[in-house]
Amino acid sequence: RSGEPRNFQAVLPPELWIHLAVVACGNRLEETLVMLKSAVLFSHRKMQFHIFTEESLKPEFDKQLRQWPDSYTKKFEHRIYPITFSVGNPQEWKKLFKPCAAQRLFLP
Repeated sequence: RSGEPRNFQAVLPPELWIHLAVVACGNRLEETLVMLKSAVLFSHRKMQFHIFTEESLKPEFDKQLRQWPDSYTKKFEHRIYPITFSVGNPQEWKKLFKPCAAQRLFLP
């Protein structure tokens, strides 16, 4: 209807969502959460976060994301994945680059 604001998030099919993949390890939890929150704040589309992180950070990511206000949480869904390497020796890959950098090579 003309004159009424449109709620694009309510009618946006999942195939039109923005997919954002991030890799976070070590002490990068807060930095990553700020980046994700900024993405939600400045986007008019629903988002799917694909978070690749160390086992020790998984519970904290999940906890923090669930504590965001409803105005944020209704605009995104998230999945948390383990950091894995599809080829070769994982320890060798970890030594080649700074923390998290080697994992970014294997993002889908």
